[in-house]
Formats: sequence, C-alpha cells, structure tokens
Amino acid sequence: MRSVVCFFGVSALVLSVTSGAKADIVSYDHMTNQPATAWNLLSGGGSPASTGSRFLGSVITLAGGATTITGFDATMVNNTGAALTFTAGQQVRLNYWIWNNWTPSVGTDPAFSNLAGSGNVGFNVGGLSLPANNFLFFTQNAAAGPGQVPAASTLPGIAITPVTVASSGPIGITLHWQINRNDGAGFVPLGGLSSIVVGGLGGTAVAPVVGTNNFGGVNLGYYRSASAENNGNFLGSSARNIGPNSGAMLRVYTIPSPGAAALLGLGGVVALRRRRK
Repeated sequence: MRSVVCFFGVSALVLSVTSGAKADIVSYDHMTNQPATAWNLLSGGGSPASTGSRFLGSVITLAGGATTITGFDATMVNNTGAALTFTAGQQVRLNYWIWNNWTPSVGTDPAFSNLAGSGNVGFNVGGLSLPANNFLFFTQNAAAGPGQVPAASTLPGIAITPVTVASSGPIGITLHWQINRNDGAGFVPLGGLSSIVVGGLGGTAVAPVVGTNNFGGVNLGYYRSASAENNGNFLGSSARNIGPNSGAMLRVYTIPSPGAAALLGLGGVVALRRRRK
C-alpha cells in the first residue's frame, strides 16, 4: 500500500506518489493542456447508486512503438453526492485492465479482447476529506495553480507491475476506483466514484498531445459502464463522447522502445560532440 503527499488547490487535490522506479516516458497523454472548462465529472446518470460511470475505458495507440506499460497519471472523481472523509487506515484502490485488442462495435459484442494484464494499486488516504463534486490528481507533480493540470514526469503517479502488450495499438485500458472504509466489507465501488472525462460542446478540450485516441473523428470518445459492466470490458453500445476531443483524462507511461532508446542515446552523443566544438 502506497502513502501519498497532498497538494491542495481550489478545484482538486494532487496526490504525489513516491516511487523507486527508473525513468519512464509518456507514450499517451490526454491530460496535458486540458483547460478546466473541459473537465467533466461524470455522475453515471445523476444517481449515487448508479453504476454507469464506475468503469471507464480508453482505446489508444502508444507513441513511438512502445509496448511495455509501467503506470498512469489519472484522476479520481467524487460525484457520489456527499463528501468522502477518510479516517486513519482507510484506502482507495485503482483497478486496471490492459487489453491487446479492440473491436469497434455499436451492439452487444465486447469491445476488448485478449487481456494482456490486470491488477490494482492501493493508496493510504487517512486524514483526507474530498468534498462532493471534487477530484484528486494522482501524479508525481503538483499543478502550477488552480484549474491547471499537473505536468508530466519521468515516473507515473500510479506505478504498476509492467504489462507488455502485443502491439502499440489500438489497445484498451480500463480503470475502476474502489474504497476501503475498514468496516469489514473490503474494497467496494461507489456510484459516482470515477475519473474525469474531457470534452464538451464548448470545444475547449484538446486532442492527446502524445499518442492517439483511436475512436477518431472530431469527437474521439471513451467507454463507460452504461450497461452496468463490471469486469473491465464493455459492450460496444457503451461507447460515448461529449463533444470534440472527448476521452478519459489519462497519461500512460512506458519503458522506451529499443528504437526510441537508441535514438535518445544517439541524440546524447550528438549533443556532447556539439558542446566540445
């Protein structure tokens, strides 16, 4: 279980997570440059009991041919209808599924197949209070100010056991938050406990600055558990968008591909030679 350090802002808390991992690279980024006007807190139908937004899915292609995922920068939204106050020893947990294949569909066929890996990462959050209609950033860096997104780092805010996918994409990634109140029930989901989705008819959301959202078109898209899906997969009919450049606010970190690592090494040699002239 990981401990966290909190940075307080007007619209969010930022959880900075310490890690001993080696430097990674960002191979998908639908978080950087997103203005606060594009942040959407899904309620899954407006009911705290709703299951409609508990699971969120992204369909992406990793940049640079990367295939080994090491973690994420993500958000956790409290749209449960009440404040979440965590006492000592209480925890939240992010469950994740990483899929090798995506099948576009609007029917009842599953969207994802060929699971590459899954797991969960827990965080001790005792002493925190998260008001209703607020959220947490899980990143290594704090935001520069209110209404701003934390900058990317060389380490993910949520480090996972590395998962290698068959190709750089399209692949599927599903995220699902749970809470443990130390009441004997273990980790349980809550309706309205979800992640930020960017988009909106105002057109302020931006497309991923690294990698590709494979829904394509002007609106892009994401999956949510609109049909009460609870296994990390979705019906094709659960695809959604909320206007231009829609998608889960997410960064995906990877180990650099051998080609990218070689190019980085070559760049270092060239720079060194230039300095010596």
